[in-house]
Amino acid sequence: MELRTVLHDVSLQVDIPDCWLWLLDPKKGFLVHGAYNIITSDGPHQVAAALCVIWSQEVPLKALLFAWR
Repeated sequence: MELRTVLHDVSLQVDIPDCWLWLLDPKKGFLVHGAYNIITSDGPHQVAAALCVIWSQEVPLKALLFAWR
């Protein structure tokens, strides 16, 4: 999908500040603990698969550590 198509209906409003919104928890915002709970919330069988995704070694170690921090 082209960026123009995605942004076609977006209108900027001068009097409202820009901010990021974590839709899964708009009150608290993004928390690593909350994201981890969402990833692993599908039951014990999904936890092992989620941990493989989280700690995947398909990226360089320095990039993995940077993302973790």
